Amino acid sequence: MSAYVVNPEHIGQLVLWYLQNKGPISNSIVHDGKDIFLDAKDLVLHLANANQESFCYKYKEPRDNGYCGDIWQYQKLVRYKVKIKAADAYKMAICLRYQSCEHPGYKKSAAAMLLDMIQDCAGRKLAKDADVSWEYHDDDKLEKGVA
Repeated sequence: MSAYVVNPEHIGQLVLWYLQNKGPISNSIVHDGKDIFLDAKDLVLHLANANQESFCYKYKEPRDNGYCGDIWQYQKLVRYKVKIKAADAYKMAICLRYQSCEHPGYKKSAAAMLLDMIQDCAGRKLAKDADVSWEYHDDDKLEKGVA
């Protein structure tokens, strides 16, 4: 696999989208006995650090200590405006997961857990337009008398 550090806008928009679309009860999670607040600061910190750790581990490159600051600056620059939709967030989370998974500790990381939450949120938004509400029943089967 390859790894690269995604641009600041990628994580910036993903975090802004999630904060706008998460449920009202979701304000923090506990990971390894520590509270992670689901605010822009903690989300950016965990997602950006995991992405950089993957890249640095794979290519033995030094960290960019200004990366989180670049993301926060981007968010401020766009005045915290969300510019993506659920399908974008879902795909961007897949990309970020792929670019962050080279580090051996990734699977048990807070970033992996946060990306699961972001994808779950995006998936629920996308599923609201589904034709099946919960359980699928085949009307053709019922009309033909097949039980």
